[in-house]
Amino acid sequence: ASMLSGSVSRSARPGRVLLACGAGWGAALALVGLVSPLPAVLALLAVAGAADTWAVISRGTVVQSSTPDAVRGRVAALEQVVGVAGPQVGGFRAGLVAAASGGSAAILSGGLACLAAVALLAVRLPELRAFAPVRGARTT
Repeated sequence: ASMLSGSVSRSARPGRVLLACGAGWGAALALVGLVSPLPAVLALLAVAGAADTWAVISRGTVVQSSTPDAVRGRVAALEQVVGVAGPQVGGFRAGLVAAASGGSAAILSGGLACLAAVALLAVRLPELRAFAPVRGARTT
């Protein structure tokens, strides 16, 4: 996924790519909770990993190209904290669900929750869907 990231980073609509990758990640994880053959699980985890990689790249593009120069470093630091802490919170949630109802239920419910969150963001943030960075322009 990283080797193919150039096409993602040059997308004219990184907000749409971000939403699509979030949905792809959630769908792949939900399916992991439903299937049991190891090759299928590994393939779905590869899809989820690629979607996550491209989502991080798209998120960086959106954040960096919409943040004024004066605060770009601080915003990038906050983005890093969210990128590190978010999965930890998700892992905690998954652990609680797995303890109560099993690993498959934990991963299925997490994938479905991700899909619901992406759908909510897509509906509530039309500016994210429409976001197009101005190429070559400096943000002030």
